[in-house]
Amino acid sequence: MILKIILILISLLFAYLLGSINFAILITKNFFNKNIKEIGSKNGGSTNVFLNVGKIPALLTLIGDSLKGFLAVAIAQLLCFKVLEFKTLLWFKYVVLIFAVIGHIFPIFHKFKGGKGIAVTAGGMIFIDIKIFVTLLTIFILILKFSKMVSLSSVTTAFFLPIVAFIFNYFDNNFSTSITSIVTILSTIISIIIIFAHKENIKRIIEKRETKI
Repeated sequence: MILKIILILISLLFAYLLGSINFAILITKNFFNKNIKEIGSKNGGSTNVFLNVGKIPALLTLIGDSLKGFLAVAIAQLLCFKVLEFKTLLWFKYVVLIFAVIGHIFPIFHKFKGGKGIAVTAGGMIFIDIKIFVTLLTIFILILKFSKMVSLSSVTTAFFLPIVAFIFNYFDNNFSTSITSIVTILSTIISIIIIFAHKENIKRIIEKRETKI
């Protein structure tokens, strides 16, 4: 029991600390001599990097942020697969992803001001369920194609996350109602966190002032 608690706490703490590493800040400051927190929207995410620094640093930021979600969940599974039941581990990975997303949005290393969590979530979902990831990626690309707004694509994708998670876990993966319910609740929490992080973008979208790519 003590070992289980220790490994769970280590997994959650590691996820938060890993999420707190902001690649947008590190890449732009160390390789391009710019502080992304002082330019554009002042957001530490790949979109702001793309609009104000360039494609290559934005791609590196996107890859780094995605890896944070992927590694947080992967390492949690590696640490806990022997101490947690299979069914518990299924939804525990969503809890770990929540901590990684919170770390990304409120990073302890950067005065609790980071990015907005969509790339971290994407990376985590690649490990958790590739089918859910591909479905959400398709939604993101379609919205981006017609709106030209990354923020709108991110918010829409976040909104559909719990819906898609429910559909695949219940109908495709044939998980029990209890597991599906827990996963749906946890993915809804992720969705709410991401949408909240985009509150200023949503305001600009409504006012038709949001930047397009």
